[in-house]
Amino acid sequence: MKRIMFLLAFMVTVTGVWGQAALTPTADTNTNATTRYIVTTSLPSNPGNMVFQYTGTKVSGTVAGVVKLEGTLDGVNYVAETDTLALTDVATNTKIWDVSAKKRIKWRIAVTTTGTVKLSNKGYFTERRQ
Repeated sequence: MKRIMFLLAFMVTVTGVWGQAALTPTADTNTNATTRYIVTTSLPSNPGNMVFQYTGTKVSGTVAGVVKLEGTLDGVNYVAETDTLALTDVATNTKIWDVSAKKRIKWRIAVTTTGTVKLSNKGYFTERRQ
């Protein structure tokens, strides 16, 4: 009986905690004119206020393009949020999106580069509890 109570208490504790997690990139580097996606692999069962961060680090070339946060309700058709990041030719481009009260089953960060560039991509997300 003590084991069952301990196990239940442990499960409640574990499911109630949601820390920062890395997003999974389809490829971690954009090379020249291409689009890469960094997607969420899992979300909490009832996500609250999600916060996403993108960081792109210049490897070589001239950085140009756009980064968009996109969400989906059906898992297939993604819609871009209104706030985008215009990539500029600096060492690091970064953006944070706070998507409070926007429930989606999946999110992704779309990184579209133009011209001749090699850009390393990283994405993170967390649930901000209030």
